[in-house]
Amino acid sequence: MTKGNPIRLLFSTLVLLVGVLFSSFSFAEAEESPLPANLAEGSSVTVQAMQSDTGASRSMSVGNGAGIPAFTMTTNPDGSEDYSVTLQILALMTMLGFLPAMVILMTSFTRIVVVMSILRQAMGLQQTPSNQVIIGIALFLTFFVMSPVLNEINDTAIQPYL
Repeated sequence: MTKGNPIRLLFSTLVLLVGVLFSSFSFAEAEESPLPANLAEGSSVTVQAMQSDTGASRSMSVGNGAGIPAFTMTTNPDGSEDYSVTLQILALMTMLGFLPAMVILMTSFTRIVVVMSILRQAMGLQQTPSNQVIIGIALFLTFFVMSPVLNEINDTAIQPYL
């Protein structure tokens, strides 16, 4: 290559990299494997059969138990439903993911943190109460201030449905 063709060098390098990248994908092929005997003869489940089962476990399955056993819902004889531990953990982790956003957006937490930081600067202290201490005190004050609202939510929105 000559010094006058940096674009040509860049283009040839790019073509070489793309060729190496896509050549590795052409060799990755899956083997065809026969279906297991219990899946090949899979029986279908009708709506009447699912409705007549009391205390039975329903899962996202196609045939004879060939579903995802982690996503199951059990209907009890009294009509209540129990979910598998995997679904319960999924719901719990989802709620834990949204909890910080709800605390910041729906409460006075941000205002309390800002006021306490301004108060720290006004007293002439640079980092004496650390940010962790300020956030801890702000969380405590936020839940103290919001406790009447949380009690009303519990009484009017949650307890009637339990």
